[in-house]
Amino acid sequence: MFDVILTACSFFVCIILGYMSKKMKLVSGDGNFIGNIVMTFTLPCALIVGFNGATFSYWMIIALLIGLVTNIIAMFFGKYITGHKQTREAQASYILNCSGFSIGNLAIPFCLTFLPSTAIGYLAMFDIGNSIICLGGSAAYASSVLDASNKTDTKAIIKRLLSAIPVDTYFVLLLLSIFHITLPKTFITLISPVASANMFLMMFMVGLQLEFVIDKAFSKGMFKIFVSRLFLSLVFTGLFMILPLDPLLKKTLIIAVFAPIAGATIIFATELKAQEKLCAMMSSLTMIFSLFVYVLLMIILV
Repeated sequence: MFDVILTACSFFVCIILGYMSKKMKLVSGDGNFIGNIVMTFTLPCALIVGFNGATFSYWMIIALLIGLVTNIIAMFFGKYITGHKQTREAQASYILNCSGFSIGNLAIPFCLTFLPSTAIGYLAMFDIGNSIICLGGSAAYASSVLDASNKTDTKAIIKRLLSAIPVDTYFVLLLLSIFHITLPKTFITLISPVASANMFLMMFMVGLQLEFVIDKAFSKGMFKIFVSRLFLSLVFTGLFMILPLDPLLKKTLIIAVFAPIAGATIIFATELKAQEKLCAMMSSLTMIFSLFVYVLLMIILV
């Protein structure tokens, strides 16, 4: 247990370094540059190193379907809890904020550190299902709520999904796993230094993105969305525990559903003008909460 806590503390150190670097203006911007490095280089390399040689199983397909279904449920739950008295902008905001899990920022680093490589395969498949909603599905539904005449652009959703390099990496790794292809050790050795930088850069980026300023005008909405996400996470966890799933898949799914709000949520909220300030504050709040939950989960599950 001590090793788990010590490793988790190292994550917090990286986050604090990122936050202090922003406050001391050692790093400019909100971490977009580092985010691009992570999403383009270090995260794909970390996935390849962690997932290489993993054996394909039908549990991976189950993980993908669960990633899709949990997000669909969360999306419609977000619409339900707003009620008809709320403005269309509020309804769209709740749809975006209740669904979508940021798997890359926290879930993957924790799984890579504490769980077997097979867990990365499960998490990757969950994230494919998750990405279908958080990279377009929830925005399409929110857009239709804002204006019933808006039509779902399926091509745009697919294009956005396939333009995400980590998602492309998932698909390639899935194919390699299906056909039992293992990448040569020489290649893995070459990309290992890049993969090793992933954890630090991700945690550092989380620190850059953290904000502790809360607009009182959105405090009620923040509380409602936070409780809703926590409620759904607990319900999903209960279902995973009683369903006849692979034990490692159960652990992975529990980690996945406690992930913070997806980064794409803020982008879509800004595009749709659906209370983007609320989305930004929820992103920081769920990020902090997920960090503490993950430490607790690692102590319990590992």
